Amino acid sequence: MELDGSQHNEQKDAARTRLLVSQGWKVLRFWDSEALMHTEAVIEAIWIALGNRTLTPTPLPAGEGLQAR
Repeated sequence: MELDGSQHNEQKDAARTRLLVSQGWKVLRFWDSEALMHTEAVIEAIWIALGNRTLTPTPLPAGEGLQAR
């Protein structure tokens, strides 16, 4: 998650977002005032974004890992 405030620079942010996305990250951007004044809505947006994610790393196939002993 990125909070954008007065130092916000759309070109630099776009480049940073492209870099993070290329490395497999999902980027959520919120204005700092939005996070302060609408905290519950920001948290809900984060939970929604997390809800569609799989475990990383994904669970091992049956018979592998600690249960395989």
